[in-house]
Amino acid sequence: MTQNILVLSNDPFSSYETVGQTYMDKYFNPNDMFDNIFVIEPPSSLKSVQSHNMYEIYYTKRSGLKFLYPYDILKMYLKAFYVILNNDINLIRAYNPFFAGLIGVLLQKLFKTPCIISLHNDYKLNQKIEKRYYIFGIKLFSNLVEKYTISSAGGIIAMTNHLKNYAIAHGAKSENVQVIPNKVDISKFEKNENISYEPDTSFFNNSFVLLYVGSLVKQKDPLTLLKAFNNAKKQLTNLKLILIGDGPLKPDIEQFIQEYDLYDDVLLKGYMSHDALPSFMANSDVFVFPTLEEGFGIVLIEAQAAGLPIISSEIPQTKDIITHKNALLFKPGDANMLTNYIMEIYRDGNLRKHLSKKSKESAERFSWDKIADQETELYQAYINSH
Repeated sequence: MTQNILVLSNDPFSSYETVGQTYMDKYFNPNDMFDNIFVIEPPSSLKSVQSHNMYEIYYTKRSGLKFLYPYDILKMYLKAFYVILNNDINLIRAYNPFFAGLIGVLLQKLFKTPCIISLHNDYKLNQKIEKRYYIFGIKLFSNLVEKYTISSAGGIIAMTNHLKNYAIAHGAKSENVQVIPNKVDISKFEKNENISYEPDTSFFNNSFVLLYVGSLVKQKDPLTLLKAFNNAKKQLTNLKLILIGDGPLKPDIEQFIQEYDLYDDVLLKGYMSHDALPSFMANSDVFVFPTLEEGFGIVLIEAQAAGLPIISSEIPQTKDIITHKNALLFKPGDANMLTNYIMEIYRDGNLRKHLSKKSKESAERFSWDKIADQETELYQAYINSH
């Protein structure tokens, strides 16, 4: 029996293609359960990719003016309506609870096709930190859309238990919310003797290297890490820091590096392809994650798969991944506490070995195959119930 899925994606399809066909297939089509995948892209200025293989892609060109965004969403809805009208769609999968979710829920009501939406973030906290959606009533409208989609969706996949509680607080029935974390290709980050893991830099020579991977934005709080690093560096002369990522805080970080003369000690790598990350993780000593807010924290699992000891801020969103049993956790924004942990893990080799072992054990819970089986079981249950 042929099974087809309609995907209301969170990002332009071209962004999924950059990580490769295998990743894309596993992301949208767990265990190859669907024969055809119809993808409605969000409004974007990026050039659409061509439909190929089992994927049929519907591009929505962004109007460019914010007040025309509802018109862009209407175009998305009409394309999704056309797809369901002309194809036997078994499941609608929306990757956010806002406009993708709204379209999915409206189509669910109209065609009686089950819609499952994803929750990737504590959006209320994200808005508070980023100071977004505070003009022209957009915040109020977005909140209303979010509450409606969460309370009306046939099913909800929450990345964490924290997000499950978030969904229930927004009107979802507990039995309709399943906690299924993001899946990670942990084999890509595990050390493999057949793959060269030597990055093109002498930065690692005779150094103790802290690694940060993430956007340079306020919610990730890289400046607290820089302050803690600078404090610890005064006593640990061979301490180094690598920052992988880009964002609006880059000028502030560059100013900090200049002010404290850290040019030889902090390496700003900027944006890096996903394929290049394993080499840096394999050659670093500790992974530091100072985030204030997180949807899931997939990079934590990648660092765990690489066997890196973890120092992280303690926030509700990452409790399903890290605890005091497998990481050193500090109060968000507390540079002094982070400084102490950096110095402790530097000086205690046994602690590093212990946390490295715990990291590897933890990462196994999030493997592609285990999570894909959970998704397949959930998808099939909803298809069979309609």
